[in-house]
Amino acid sequence: MNRIKKKEFGLDVIYRHDYDFRDKSISEYTKRSCKYLEEFLTNVPGSENFKTFLDVGCGNTDSLDYFKKQYKCRGIDLYPQKKDKRIIVDDFYKLSKIVEPQDIIFCNHTLEHSLAPLLMEQIRDSQKIGGVLFIAVPDADYSWAYDITSSTTHWSIFNAGFLRHLVTRYGYECHVAKRCFREDKGELFLVGIRRF
Repeated sequence: MNRIKKKEFGLDVIYRHDYDFRDKSISEYTKRSCKYLEEFLTNVPGSENFKTFLDVGCGNTDSLDYFKKQYKCRGIDLYPQKKDKRIIVDDFYKLSKIVEPQDIIFCNHTLEHSLAPLLMEQIRDSQKIGGVLFIAVPDADYSWAYDITSSTTHWSIFNAGFLRHLVTRYGYECHVAKRCFREDKGELFLVGIRRF
């Protein structure tokens, strides 16, 4: 098990990377999230002209591998689980200073590991107007989502209403807000288009 101890917001935090030992194929969970986004994109006018894809808090290259034929794919993570030239090793709170505006931003189980308003500000400033944002987060209506014994790195808590409010506040028109299930555990998917 890979453990990284660091100070974050004045607190000692241990990042546990005990989920990185799996086969090299795209995980079924990530594949499902990617398919969900891909289906949404087929109904977005102008999406055939999208060229760039950014996975914020990617950890690995699963989403980058899934979309590599359609887009120029990049990821950003301070503690990636694998080395890959497509992954920028840096702090996503500096995202808007690191990357040019993107067509698609994929934020798959990352927002809960952040101070959400700060990260949403960076995401908005790193996305083209008309671009698509995909978010998946644990659903606070299910106790597993923010159990302190399973994760010491969840800084933000979401239910469907708060997630929709947050994304709308930062300039996105929400098109899909849906409860999904992974291993009988609730999670929320939201897809939005940046309007301002």
